[in-house]
Order: sequence, then structure tokens, then C-alpha cells
Amino acid sequence: MALGISYIPSVILFFILPFIPETPRYYYQKGQEDRARAAMLRFHGTDDGEFTKRSEAEYEGMIAAFRYDQEARNEGWSAFYNSRVARFRTFVALSSQLIWPWAGQSAWTYYFGRMFTYAGVTDVHTQFGINLALSVAQIFAAILGSYLLDRLGRRVAFLVGIGQASVFLFIQCGLAVHYFDTNSNNKAAGAVFVACYFISQTLWVTFFSPVVYLYVCEMFAGPLRARGFAVGNAISMIGGFIALISATPTFNSCRGYTWLLFGGIETCFFIIIFFFYPETKGRTLEEIEAVLGSGAGERVKAVVTGVQNPHISEGEVRLRSKGQSEGLRSMERVEEGPPEYRN
Repeated sequence: MALGISYIPSVILFFILPFIPETPRYYYQKGQEDRARAAMLRFHGTDDGEFTKRSEAEYEGMIAAFRYDQEARNEGWSAFYNSRVARFRTFVALSSQLIWPWAGQSAWTYYFGRMFTYAGVTDVHTQFGINLALSVAQIFAAILGSYLLDRLGRRVAFLVGIGQASVFLFIQCGLAVHYFDTNSNNKAAGAVFVACYFISQTLWVTFFSPVVYLYVCEMFAGPLRARGFAVGNAISMIGGFIALISATPTFNSCRGYTWLLFGGIETCFFIIIFFFYPETKGRTLEEIEAVLGSGAGERVKAVVTGVQNPHISEGEVRLRSKGQSEGLRSMERVEEGPPEYRN
């Protein structure tokens, strides 16, 4: 029965997915520019089938980014490491996929039965009911987290999710070392330990889970997005496998201090995110390229500037889009057109 219920979401998605439209970026990458434009108008156009200034800038920026990547041949595996920006984006995207294995899930599987026993919950049906309640709470937490993600921002979601996990891991370390490793039959400590886990996991689903898969897609440029997401998933699964198989040997050696190890790892990730992860909230994928400082991003900024400021001369836009900064500085010293059309 339980196994059959687990198939319901997959069956529903099977029938819904064929009706989900492709994105403008997909169509343009496949050389179907008319369909790309139509898709952009469908998503971001007016009721009269016209671009808004914002959507036109996004569409032209998308084209500029793709053309740059094609010219620069940023489509192979070398695009993951062939420049400073490429290495930085790869580091940010892939490191984000190594965070969750060390948030305590594998450690909890080791302590699971013992914690319920210490908390005085020995009935199997009661344990099942508690876990069911947690699962239901996490459903609502995931919905809330998805709502908050574009309001709080990616960095805040990462930092809150990982920060609270670190705090609770340190608390669980203290409980494990002082009570459980000494075989102290303290039901209050067991209850606090279980409560810490349930609260932490609910907050984790609220803040961390919605952002981690989205962020890796936002970090990679168009030609690398699908490949980068696949590599990120592989890194995530490898990290989870290592954390799981190392849990028992680690506990045999460190016992309750294993929670301190996990808390320390999460704290290191917190510091890395605070200092290195860029904010992507409210930005298009092409605007994120500009934040990262890639060549495509510079091209996008030039094109978007031309769309949003039509008084700028076409020659200046062309120079900006090619990233010819020296030529642009020279051009600023040359009179071009009537005064009202000078930048």
C-alpha cells in the first residue's frame, strides 16, 4: 500500500509533463528563432502580443549571450575551467551540491532507534506516526520555502538553512556525548534530541531544499546548464554515498563527537557561502552572467543598455557588445551624430 502511494506523484507528472511548454532559450539554442520569440512573448509579452521594454531587453540579452558563447566556443567540457569566471562558477555550483550530505541525515540513521528509545517512544506505531507528522510538516515547509525564496533571496535561504543546521548539530553533539555515549537513560535528553532533529529538518526543507537545485542551474551558462546540472547531481549523490558509508566507522571512532564533525563541516560551508556565493534573486539568467563578470555578461550588459537607452548610438552599442573597452573610450572622445544622441 505504502509503495503504491509513492507512485502517485510520478504518475501525475507523467501526464502533465507533455503539456509543459519549452523555454525561449531552448528554442533559440535549437536554431528555432521564431518559436523562441513566440515563447518569450507568451511568457512575458503584453496582451497585444508585443514586448515590454523589460522583456525585449531580456530577449535581446538572451540572444547576445548565446551568440557570445557560440563565438567563444563555450560549449565543451573545457568551459567548466578555461577561465577564472568558469572556475569560479563551477566551484560555486558544485560545492553547493556537497552541503546536504553533511547536515546530519546519515548520522540520524545511526541514532534513530536509540533516540526514540531514550525519549521513551518505543511503540512502532507511535514512531511511525511521529515520522508521518514530520513528512506532512515538510510538505507545507517546502511550499512556504518556495514562496519565500524570491523574497528573501538565495544567499539568505542558504545561510539560514545551513546556519540553523549547524546550531542544532552542535546541540545534538552535546546531548550525545553527555547522555547517550555514557548510556544515561535520560528521557528528557532523548526528547530534546528528537525535537532538535525534527525542527532542524523542517527548517532545512523550508530554506535549503528549495534553493540548492535552483542555484546550480542559475550558475551555469546556457550551453552548460543541462550538463552542469547533471554533474552537480552526480557530485551530490557521490557525496551522499560517502557520508552514508562513512557514518558507522566514524561513529565507532568518534561516537557522539561525530555530530561536532558534521556541525563543523556545515559551518565551513556557511563561511564559504557568506563570502563567495553571489546573490541571484530577481535576475534573469543573462543578468547573472553579468554579475559573474563573464564575457557573455559583458555582451549582455551592452545589448541591454542599447535596448533600454535607445538614444545611445548603434556604433557605441556594437563596441560595447564586443567588449572593446579601448575602442569605447576612444569613441567617447569622438563627436557622433547630433548632440542629443551622444552618450
